[in-house]
Amino acid sequence: MTAARLSFSAPAPHEDLPAVDAAIERVVASGWYVLGPEVSAFEHEFADASGAPAAVGVGTGTDALAIALRALGIGAVTR
Repeated sequence: MTAARLSFSAPAPHEDLPAVDAAIERVVASGWYVLGPEVSAFEHEFADASGAPAAVGVGTGTDALAIALRALGIGAVTR
């Protein structure tokens, strides 16, 4: 089996364009731009694909870092 490749410098849909367009149409039609069934489905599929018990979609890399640090118990240094 050959793994799908994604160009680092120019990520764009190629053979998956119809699926991407369909997903965008579902989101726009539903009005769920934040959270909602598409995000929930993505989180479940990502967790399954990565072998993790759960996954959380976030809006920014900063959110991802903040959640990871909290999950590890890393916080502000107190003196």
